[in-house]
Amino acid sequence: MADINQVVDVQITVTNNEISTEDFSLLLVLGYNKVFTEKYRVYANTKGMLADGFRATDAEYLSASAVFMQNPMVDRILVGRREADSVKISVNTVADNRDYTCTINGTTFTYTSDSSATNIEIAAGLVVAINAGTQPVTATNNGDGTYMLEADVALAPYTVAIDTYQLIVSYGVGQSIVEDVESIQEVNDTWYAIMETERDSTDVLLLAAWCETNYKLYGTVSSDTNIIDQDLATDTTSVAAQLRALDYRYTFCIFRKTLDFIEAALFGSQLALPAGTATWSMKSLTGFSADSLTINQSTNALSKQCNTYEQIAGFNAIRNGMVFDSVFMYIDVVRDLDWLKQDIQVEEFRLLASNPKIPYTDAGISMCQGVLKKEIDNAINMGILAEFPTPIITAPLAANVPIIDKQNRILRNLNFTATLTGAIQSLKINGQVSF
Repeated sequence: MADINQVVDVQITVTNNEISTEDFSLLLVLGYNKVFTEKYRVYANTKGMLADGFRATDAEYLSASAVFMQNPMVDRILVGRREADSVKISVNTVADNRDYTCTINGTTFTYTSDSSATNIEIAAGLVVAINAGTQPVTATNNGDGTYMLEADVALAPYTVAIDTYQLIVSYGVGQSIVEDVESIQEVNDTWYAIMETERDSTDVLLLAAWCETNYKLYGTVSSDTNIIDQDLATDTTSVAAQLRALDYRYTFCIFRKTLDFIEAALFGSQLALPAGTATWSMKSLTGFSADSLTINQSTNALSKQCNTYEQIAGFNAIRNGMVFDSVFMYIDVVRDLDWLKQDIQVEEFRLLASNPKIPYTDAGISMCQGVLKKEIDNAINMGILAEFPTPIITAPLAANVPIIDKQNRILRNLNFTATLTGAIQSLKINGQVSF
């Protein structure tokens, strides 16, 4: 029998045009924990964090709570783990004839206190029990009711779970904050925004510098009173003053009299909204009280482009939704333009990847120009770019392209000019009345 393929040969291929992109609603909460050994976990609520072993007093849990209590709110966050070779554990509550436990990598070690228990005795007993085991950590008794756990191999992750009578009081730094965030980025780079729970000033500056070159939006909080008590010319030491001097585009800071996780709340409420639809100013955040500042204190903070959370006419609100860059200035502008940049990149790449060939002719150039126009029109519809004045797109004629560019198959000078929609955040009104 003759083979039909000799007469009608049909070949069907499956194409996959999915392109990996950043999720402009996805926040990474970075902090120390011994709950899991992965670089990060995804959480859609705080219930899942408690189930995994986070405590309601942990910084990551408090940050997630601030995110998920907002309306609107994002549907999920990433909780990233900073490396810590060692942890210091304190016996906070002493009880007689009680089992004290420390579980390492799923193996539980127990010490039962006697009828005249002390925290020093309990810590020492747990150290003996742990060191008699085979887990890859070494326990050290500090002699003051606390003990240390340290990995036998540097940067080897391990989990720790302790009973409610004990508390992890500190973590030993395993590597720099930049190395920590880059190790997460290697396995997941889809997140766009980041906050970290420690707020060490050195780490803040390091992470801000990293975000500036990696195009990630970083939010932090400071309670340094120089921010509000000194003007821009006088203040040279606060984190806000230093970041303002560096003119950083991807970092914002909120002054708080008492440190909390208000940046998590702002991220949670604003990342939930599509690009182009909202500013980050004048936003009231669930679960946070306003700081009472004098006009001079508020002016000092805002002169450094450091945000505040104040009560205005009985309404608690973020002022002014700014980053430290003197040109871009506003958080929404940075996010909107990053979204537009990615949108253009992805769709132009999709054009190249989904066509057998884009000829270096006027027709081929027009195809690239058409994609650009489509994405600019989309940005207008989303409220990022203004419809008027009408955006202008220019492209070269194929005949005018240098031979070297044609040989290298690169199209240059496909350009556009457009106007941001901007936003109104304050008003000045003059009136005149007469009889």
